[in-house]
Amino acid sequence: MAGPRTFPSLANTLSGVTQVAWEGLYKFERPFLTIWGGNDPGQLGQPQTQQMLINSIPGAVGQDHVRLPEASHFLQNDQGKEIARRIDAFITANPRSPESTERKSHRIL
Repeated sequence: MAGPRTFPSLANTLSGVTQVAWEGLYKFERPFLTIWGGNDPGQLGQPQTQQMLINSIPGAVGQDHVRLPEASHFLQNDQGKEIARRIDAFITANPRSPESTERKSHRIL
């Protein structure tokens, strides 16, 4: 069990592995929403980390980002219904245009 418990802490120490992903996020203009647990004890759960994403991803501008005070790291377990409600509202407020649906339809299969 030591390996599976240790691996997640190593992922952020692999330099350059996530650089391409970050570069993509910095250019991501489609609507982007963050929903975080307000009681997440880990470093990735800090308000500064969430705000860095909001400030860095163009599609995050103007979205209804939130920190759920009743939720911890596995917020889907703590606030599943509230998260579903917020995602539904996000999708309703940000419908995909027919053009973007046509361009990406080949990826759905």
